[in-house]
Amino acid sequence: MSLEIKTDRLLLRPLALADAPALVPLIGDYEVARWLTVVPHPYTLADGETFVREIAGPWDRAITLAGELIGVVGISGGLGYWLGRPFWGHGYMSEAAAALVEAWFSGSQETEPTEQWAEGSTRPRGGEKRPPVGAAGRCPALPPGGTAFRPGRRQEAQASGRDARGGPKETLTSGHFLDNAASARILQKLGFTPAGTEQVHARALGRTVELQRMVLTRAAWEARHG
Repeated sequence: MSLEIKTDRLLLRPLALADAPALVPLIGDYEVARWLTVVPHPYTLADGETFVREIAGPWDRAITLAGELIGVVGISGGLGYWLGRPFWGHGYMSEAAAALVEAWFSGSQETEPTEQWAEGSTRPRGGEKRPPVGAAGRCPALPPGGTAFRPGRRQEAQASGRDARGGPKETLTSGHFLDNAASARILQKLGFTPAGTEQVHARALGRTVELQRMVLTRAAWEARHG
């Protein structure tokens, strides 16, 4: 099973510590960070290195275009993503997110969570699993990496694409700030539907905002893809 996912224009690959310098100017752009919940602004090289070493989970992928890192997409607590502003408006995020969602529901990327940690990351000690954490970005409000937490059985299962009983995962969640029309369009195009709202803290904005939760079921995804 390859850890890389190829699309018509993009390559989604595991993150490496060497990616940290490329992350900084992209996610460090306020117009990107403002749509995320936990990403700080300003964003430093130390933040990027910490993300790769300690936060990025087994389903987080660097989005690359002709070898250049342009954003990140991933799944843990839900689907999350962000894209560097120079690359907006070309459909790259829709293409990347669709490919990762397909891998998630089709099982083509199934693996144990500890098998896909980013190159250069802090590996779990002994049999301990490192906390899987979500991804998001210029769209959902949970940036790739999200907020570290101690996983229970349900969270560990979600990181591997299976439910807590070991069966295929039936539901994928995501979300976007209510005023993020671009993210809303991406999720709607993928087949996500609204599932309520909640108040969340946006770190770069320094205030509480309203988040639209979104959900995509396996049945809905399969109906769309035959």
